[in-house]
Amino acid sequence: FAIFPIVFAFGADPAGGPGLFFVSMPIAFSQMGALGVWVGGAFFLLALFAAFTSSISLMEVGVAWLEEREGVTRPGA
Repeated sequence: FAIFPIVFAFGADPAGGPGLFFVSMPIAFSQMGALGVWVGGAFFLLALFAAFTSSISLMEVGVAWLEEREGVTRPGA
């Protein structure tokens, strides 16, 4: 929700799609000066962590298949 005000404030194209996140947030962090480097770095590291932990649920399909079809236990899968 915070991306669109940044986009409109700096005159970027709001039809950028998901990539807009990687365009508008660095602009906002650059306006913070030296602190923006640290805040921006922490922000994108946390975004990476959120993406990684969300992708773990994608493995559930393969694990369930191994459990049902091959008889593998969950720790072994």
